[in-house]
Parts: sequence; structure tokens; C-alpha cells
Amino acid sequence: MRFVFLQARFPGDPVNEFLGYLSSGFEKDPWEYVAILVFLGVIVALILLSIFFSIRRYRKAIQAARKRLETLITNQGLDLIEQEVVRKLTRFFRRKKRYLDEIGILPAAFTAASRRMLAKKPEYDETLARLRLKLGLAAKSSGRLIHSTAELAAGMPLLLHATGIKIARGMVASIDQHGVAVKTAQIYPADSPIMMELRTRQGCFVINTRIVSAQGEAMLVKHTEKVEHLQKRGFFRKRLKLPVTVITQNGTEPEDGFIMDLSAGGARIHVPQLDLKPEQQVSLSFSPDKKKPLKLNGRVIRLIEKDSTVSVQFTDISKPAEDRIMHLVLR
Repeated sequence: MRFVFLQARFPGDPVNEFLGYLSSGFEKDPWEYVAILVFLGVIVALILLSIFFSIRRYRKAIQAARKRLETLITNQGLDLIEQEVVRKLTRFFRRKKRYLDEIGILPAAFTAASRRMLAKKPEYDETLARLRLKLGLAAKSSGRLIHSTAELAAGMPLLLHATGIKIARGMVASIDQHGVAVKTAQIYPADSPIMMELRTRQGCFVINTRIVSAQGEAMLVKHTEKVEHLQKRGFFRKRLKLPVTVITQNGTEPEDGFIMDLSAGGARIHVPQLDLKPEQQVSLSFSPDKKKPLKLNGRVIRLIEKDSTVSVQFTDISKPAEDRIMHLVLR
């Protein structure tokens, strides 16, 4: 006996609807595609609007920064040439342009841009130093590293070096937009190159510039942004091997050795036969220039076991003695 099962189809049966969708490949209503496209279009439009307003806001920030900078250079009384140099300087500003006015406000921003500009346009050297002074950036740099003659201060002692002329002492008398006024007993010809060396707590600096005019004990030197920071120490040092005689205060016989490192502030000596200790007082006798030996008192400040040397700080060096040492160190 054969049994035949007949499946009845009833309208609205969920099973039948599912089978119908399966056989037709789940066909969707065309309006569903339209809804999806509309949704995606809205998302893209919102993204584009966000980008548009961000660019617009950024451009407004740049325009505001440029306006603040223009207002600043106008209020500072810059002439037309100087104003144009400031505008050219903005091309070398590497931070975001919305901070463009920092060039006229922050010494570090001005210095960074001027270094890049001078690398390509060295003819703007003197003008940039004048701008630093007129914008009031030199006063804001007090106590920091020196990057320009505009940042020098009245009363600063200098060592002056010129070809064919012995090293002379000088002092910054004043600074204005025309240059740096220097007092010195040495006479220098006008329009000649000169190197000025100075020391601060930040170290030793060398400035190569030219003499604009000279009259009596006063001369005017040209502004420049080209300041070289040679050493972090307060004195120039030079490695050498110079004979020295060391005398201690405990009654021992003088011992001969060598100066391995010399500056106007002290020396590093190698005298292994002496058992020197920190804070011990010593006297050094040596000649930096094959003339009459210098006799300088000092104190031991450090023992260097690596090379069996001793650092000595001079305690009563005179100006003539310092000049003789500096002549050797800078030679």
C-alpha cells in the first residue's frame, strides 16, 4: 500500500514565504537600494562639509595670524624694506602657518626662521639683526644663548682679534639699530674685519663682523646674526702638551710635568709623581709663549683617574697673564 502525503498551501504561511524568497534569490524592493544610496550620500556630504569648514577655519586662522603680524610690524615702526624682509622671513617658518605671528613675538621662532633664510639669502644678515632689535626680541632673550649682536648687553667684556693687531680688551658701550658701539684702547682701521669673543654663563661665543667706523677709543661694529657658540664652558680651552713645574704648599720639592689642557680659567695637568688631593693649593710655573714664565696659584678641583691627570682652577690670574694664555689658546 502506498501512502501519498500532500502538502497543503495556505496563504500567509511563513514557511511558504521563506521558500518563495529562497527560490527568487531574496529579491529586494528597489526603494531599499534608493534608501541605502541616500544614506551614503548624506554621510559623504557631511564628510565633505566637515573638510570644507576645517579648511575654511584654517585659512581664517592663517589670515588672522598674518593680520596680527602686519599690525605688529606696523606698530614697531619698521620701514618698507624691513617690512618686506619680515614677509620674506615668513616663507622660512616651519611651524603651522596659523602661528605665523610668532616670528615677531618669540625669539626662538625668529631665530629658527632667520637661520634658514640666511642659509639661502646671506645678504639679509645685518637687516635681520636690526629687525630682532626693533621687534623687541633681543630684550626677551636676556640670559639665554646669544644668536645675534642685537642680543649683546652694555657692559659686556670682549676680547678683540684683528689681523696684524695684538689681542685687545673691549667692552660693549651701547647697542642701537646702527650697530654695536665698543670701547677699547686699541686703535682699529674703519671698514676692516674683526672677531669679537665673549663669555657668558652659557659659554664662549665668537662673532665675526666688520668695523663701520672708529674714532679714538670708540668704534662702531656692524650688526650680524652670525654668532658661533664654540664651547659651553666659560673659557676657551685648548688641548696641548706644555711643560709645567708644580709646587705644593706642604714643603715638597717642585715637580715637573705637563699641561694637557689649558684655558684662562685653569689647566689639566699630568704630574703622576705628586699625590694631589681635591681642594689642595698649588702653584704652577709655565710659559705659554716662550717668554718669561707665568707663576699662577690655583686649587685642585678634580682628579681624573682615566688618564692620571688633575684639574686645577686658577685663583688669582691677572689680566696680562690671561691675555698671554688666550693668545696661545686662540692661536
